[in-house]
Amino acid sequence: MEALKSYLLTAMLASLASSLLIRISDPRHKSYLRYVAGLALLLLLVAPLTTLAEDLGNVLSDSLPPAATEGEENEPQAYIGEIGRTMSRQIGDLIAKQFELPRDAISVKLTLDLSDLSAIAIYRVDVTVSDASCDVDAIDRYLTDALGCEVSVIGDLPTE
Repeated sequence: MEALKSYLLTAMLASLASSLLIRISDPRHKSYLRYVAGLALLLLLVAPLTTLAEDLGNVLSDSLPPAATEGEENEPQAYIGEIGRTMSRQIGDLIAKQFELPRDAISVKLTLDLSDLSAIAIYRVDVTVSDASCDVDAIDRYLTDALGCEVSVIGDLPTE
């Protein structure tokens, strides 16, 4: 909020200063001064956009997987494993939250459809739950409805 207040104050002072300068200047030079003052105000208005673009670039670069190191291929296939692991974690977290199960009792394995790398889709989800109190049929129905793909849920009783 302080940054916005400071920016608006600067814009108002620059506008006021340029108006006063144009008023007291020689009439022969007023058109040049208007041109220069207009450019200065335009630059003042565009300055926050460059900061915003830099911040957006930083956010986007932070959200991307790390680039391949020297000697590795930097292709879309290099990121598919990370995408699959992230999706598996998120599906496991969703199941744990929705069915009030301990997260460590859920194992999720995904099969991805990689026929079109611009739109990676989930082909199949295999879930193993090692909690005897869970309703595997309810989990199966929930995931089938939510994901719209083939789902297999197995209740695996822990061995003691």
